Amino acid sequence: MAPSLARDLAQNGRCGIRDAGRSPFVETFLRLDEVKRATGLGRSTIYDLMAEDPPRFPKPVKIVGDGGKAVAWLGSEIARWQQQRIAARDGVAA
Repeated sequence: MAPSLARDLAQNGRCGIRDAGRSPFVETFLRLDEVKRATGLGRSTIYDLMAEDPPRFPKPVKIVGDGGKAVAWLGSEIARWQQQRIAARDGVAA
């Protein structure tokens, strides 16, 4: 998924699928392994950053109804987090 994420970001600055028929953008859900691959972070680091107050990493959304445990991160939020990290490195506001 990481190469696809990078391609989406390079083409339109966002991660997802364009759906010309109904809406301009369909959000991409990334599972934990895809988030780890895209960010270079490990599971513990991701959850530690989410647990900080305020959180320094996007929180996931439940992708299964009541009682389900499956979660995913929004591709657009991961892309925004990446852009913020790059901006912090370069010393500019994101």
